[in-house]
Amino acid sequence: MNALKIIQITDLHLSANKSTLIHDINTYESAQRIINTIKDKHNDLNALVLTGDLVMDESHEGYEHLSVLLKPIGCPIFLVPGNHDSLTEIQWLSEKPNFYNDNFMVYNHWIIFMFNSKKNGALEGALDEQEIFNFEQLLGIYPEKNFLIFVHHPLVKIDSDWMDGMRIENPEKVKNLIENNSNVKAVSSGHVHQEHVVQLGNTQIFTTPSTCYQFKPHAKKFALDHSTNPGYRVFDLEDDGILKSEVIRVNNKL
Repeated sequence: MNALKIIQITDLHLSANKSTLIHDINTYESAQRIINTIKDKHNDLNALVLTGDLVMDESHEGYEHLSVLLKPIGCPIFLVPGNHDSLTEIQWLSEKPNFYNDNFMVYNHWIIFMFNSKKNGALEGALDEQEIFNFEQLLGIYPEKNFLIFVHHPLVKIDSDWMDGMRIENPEKVKNLIENNSNVKAVSSGHVHQEHVVQLGNTQIFTTPSTCYQFKPHAKKFALDHSTNPGYRVFDLEDDGILKSEVIRVNNKL
């Protein structure tokens, strides 16, 4: 029996104007389809985690749109910033009921840890030393619990030259902690607008598709993937540490 169900959505790229098209996709409508699908299909959801690039232009109106879009979701909603996000606006949104931007949460046998990888003025990411310290302390305090990590930028390369130049620039300490603690079951990020799965020691490393446009896997330079639909990632977490994950795609048509 599953103890927890957590869903990740990422890279919504909303803006002040709900009619904005990016690469011929209305990002507001595409996000709306994803969120409505989650509401209709997952009434047993324990938490929804948004892993960054929530609003493309850092506008207050964009975060107001996000608040409206997420009204149908009844479970706790966690906000993880990406390189395009405004930390001030994420803080504003997290003061509303049901929204959080906490560093971690404890659910029975699991700890969900969320890194802020936003580096001001840059497309690549960086981890904060205090958050790395917090993560290391939690591993020491809760050796009996299982960990699932969310972060916007990937910790590892995804075999896409142009995207790999925009990953986290200081991942070594966290990667070492992951490799030396078998109770870290998975890390999942966004940023790359595509699904990717690799292993780091015994830990699964995932990336999750965007709710709007997708990038072509294994591309050496910028390339859109018109063959795949937007999607979201589902995690089923069991008390004994078993983690199952799948990406669900949603047809990007009204």
